[in-house]
Amino acid sequence: MKAIIIGGGIAGLSTAIALEKVGIEAEVFEAAPEIREVGAGIWMAPNAMQILNYLGVADVVMKVGNLIGQTNLTDQGLRLLSGMDLEKYLDAFGFTITAIHRGRLQSALLNGLRPDRVHPGKRFVRFEEGGNRVEAFFEDGSSAVGDILLAADGIHSAVRGQLFPQSQLRYSGQTCWRGIAKMSLPKGMQDQSYECWGNGRLRLGFSAISQEEVYWYAVAMAPEGERDEPGTGKAKLQRLFAGFASPMPEMLAATRADKVLRGDLSDLSRIERWYSGRVLLLGDAGHATTPNLGQGACQAVEDAWYISQALMDQPEVEAAFAAFEKHRRPRVDFVVNTSWRMGKVAHFPFARGLRNWLLKMAPQSTAKKMVSKLYSVSG
Repeated sequence: MKAIIIGGGIAGLSTAIALEKVGIEAEVFEAAPEIREVGAGIWMAPNAMQILNYLGVADVVMKVGNLIGQTNLTDQGLRLLSGMDLEKYLDAFGFTITAIHRGRLQSALLNGLRPDRVHPGKRFVRFEEGGNRVEAFFEDGSSAVGDILLAADGIHSAVRGQLFPQSQLRYSGQTCWRGIAKMSLPKGMQDQSYECWGNGRLRLGFSAISQEEVYWYAVAMAPEGERDEPGTGKAKLQRLFAGFASPMPEMLAATRADKVLRGDLSDLSRIERWYSGRVLLLGDAGHATTPNLGQGACQAVEDAWYISQALMDQPEVEAAFAAFEKHRRPRVDFVVNTSWRMGKVAHFPFARGLRNWLLKMAPQSTAKKMVSKLYSVSG
């Protein structure tokens, strides 16, 4: 069997490695002219790290990333609302969270594949099915033929646009800026992650991704599609978040203005199914989520492992796709819906004091159940 994978990001590269581990040939086709270190940071949770370990890249990822042993939810003054000691869960999951530059994670995955398996500069245009084959056509006039086509081309998936043209994104009402600050966090903060909730319209999260780099994201309520003039995002954030405690203002100051990224936070409205014929959607292409649980890329990595197992166990393509979706749907629905609700709570405009008090009073058992559900990987 040969798989054509559209998209050379985390989902696509993970899937290619997973398929080759079970003896399925896979080729990755990426629109960008080269796969290089771009983007900001990402947090890879224990569920994803377990899969990356199976794929043989977890050690590299941890080496070039930063291990997080404690997560903290605070107010804008860094006063703790809720926290979780992840090191208590090492025995159960084998890993904590790894904070890493997205480009370095992508490079670690890329190095897990033979160079001739990845084809940059291949912007997908359309696919055609015929008999037991599927053919993908690219903007440069070339094409590729395989037994199956796996779409890992993200939230704005062109494959999904052809497969399910009625699919729609759902805007959260929130926009997000991301960046990398060239600085070190104060002593005691290097192995911790933070999300700091402000006045109902603002929040800011951060962690170290190396000894001299801090990944941060800043979220605000905003109209859909609003954009900053080039180079002005940093100054805007410095005004919005001036009242947040140190080291947050320092982070923004230590970030290059031309490297601040902005994008609206949306998820994908639930589609009836993820496949048709010999074409299957993976990761954000099929079930994009808002980032409030830190599970977007993690669920894509899980998809990679589960589809490889489904195809190994069930050689009939549509039966394998159906088994994959049946297994993955409940978990993915839980992640997408819980993340959406968490984003609404974070930006609730009224009774912030009550909200924060309830978070402080929430029993640890509730958090433990959530952690167990998110970070466990079932067979």
